[in-house]
Amino acid sequence: MNALIEFKRSGNKIKKTKDYVTLALKCCSIFFSVGILSEVYFHLISQKYILLTIDIISVMMIGAATTLNLMKKVSSYNGLLLCIFILSINQYCTIIYEGIYPGPYSGRIIILHAATCIIPLIISGVPNTQFAPFVISLGTIGAYTTACLFLNDLQMYRHMPQLVIIMLGIALIIWFLNKSYSEEMKTIQINNEQEQLRQFFELEPEQWRLIKNSKITPEKTEELLHNLGKRMRDTIIDQAKNLIYTNEEMIDILRKRNTDMTSSEMEICCYIIQGKTVREICEIRHISPSTVTSTRSRIRAKLGLEKNENLQQYLRTLYYTESQKAE
Repeated sequence: MNALIEFKRSGNKIKKTKDYVTLALKCCSIFFSVGILSEVYFHLISQKYILLTIDIISVMMIGAATTLNLMKKVSSYNGLLLCIFILSINQYCTIIYEGIYPGPYSGRIIILHAATCIIPLIISGVPNTQFAPFVISLGTIGAYTTACLFLNDLQMYRHMPQLVIIMLGIALIIWFLNKSYSEEMKTIQINNEQEQLRQFFELEPEQWRLIKNSKITPEKTEELLHNLGKRMRDTIIDQAKNLIYTNEEMIDILRKRNTDMTSSEMEICCYIIQGKTVREICEIRHISPSTVTSTRSRIRAKLGLEKNENLQQYLRTLYYTESQKAE
């Protein structure tokens, strides 16, 4: 029956955002914002108001992406991608602006910002998306090419092959690593699901290999599935009977111990013995977490528990002790 319980739990699991992606989003949002704000001062004193406006909008958009993630409106993966694209577009605008309105150091500024695009390019591998690295690479190459066309500087054209090789090379490496990681994770997931199914149906490894490799006759398959169905029905019925019996027995014990405990409180005691969390009890009974918490406090008070005593452990000990006495 443990296999059945584990299978049900695995089926009800919701994929949560990995902690390292959330951490990367927070670090990148701070790092990107500080980097862009440091340019605001230079754009202000150089009177480049178009770039100044773009910088302010970029910082606001990064802040909005991070805020939406904190509000659970956007996943950490999408939030990180948004921050990466916002920084990249900010760099593209600076590169193109310096090409259209050249200054004494425009060439160096263009090269510097093109090199800065390597940072979001590398970080784009974290969300495990195959398209983002190529979009950033092609965007950087396109912005640099546009700036070179406006500047018409031969020295700038000489750096073009190096930029293309570096940007596309990094994008290809990230794509290959992400593809290998995705395939590996898919294989692990398939193997885990197969093992859970094997345990769920209580199959021997040899039986599972026969079914998986289709090396079994239709008659044998029908007979095996019939036996499995009967075994599953019997197991589920036995477990349901045992659960009902346990709950009724626990309620009788609580009534003998404490006559003023309500039926709702005794029902929650049964859930606590089963190891249900506050969230799970809320979903089963359709009540709020505060209601469950206050009910637990009342149960503790009626049972006379101290602050350092564990309610679940106390209830389980009480149940097993009284059950042994009854036997």
